[in-house]
Amino acid sequence: MLGGAHPDTLTSRNNQAGALQETGASGLERAVELYERTLAESELVLGPEHPRTLLVRNNLADALSQSGECERAVATWESVLADSERVLGADHPDTLLARSNLARAHRSVEATESVLADCVRVLGPGHPRTLTTRRDLARAHRAAGALIEANAECERAVRDSTRSWATTTGPPGPCGANWPPRAGSW
Repeated sequence: MLGGAHPDTLTSRNNQAGALQETGASGLERAVELYERTLAESELVLGPEHPRTLLVRNNLADALSQSGECERAVATWESVLADSERVLGADHPDTLLARSNLARAHRSVEATESVLADCVRVLGPGHPRTLTTRRDLARAHRAAGALIEANAECERAVRDSTRSWATTTGPPGPCGANWPPRAGSW
């Protein structure tokens, strides 16, 4: 038995909070509480700047945003971003995630374009984080009333998703397709 404060248990609790969050309004309050509890224990066990702790904080911010606590979510994402840049570096995928989330929260076209360019450079155009950031850029354009630009980003997301799918699945398996994509293909 690992115990309640073991890093693997904390990861499992973070994942449980994510599952609760995905249930929508019915599980959102419990998800926020579980993220907060997991964050407090992660800070004690792993330290406040450990990558797993930063991920729990990021996920808490996402749940806060989803529950309508936008100011608290943005403040949390800002602290996650500052710590991620200092600890992990500007090009780390978790830092790019924090930048993307913060840009999305602000619906900032400029900030989303910047993080998208870095996602393409660091992760590639078909990486799931890059595709999500591209969709966020389309939403930011739409919110700004730039519908032509929004549509163009949606078209690029479809193109890159299709291209990514073709390169990650490889040749068809015995049933005609390989699913899920090979481990490590992203």
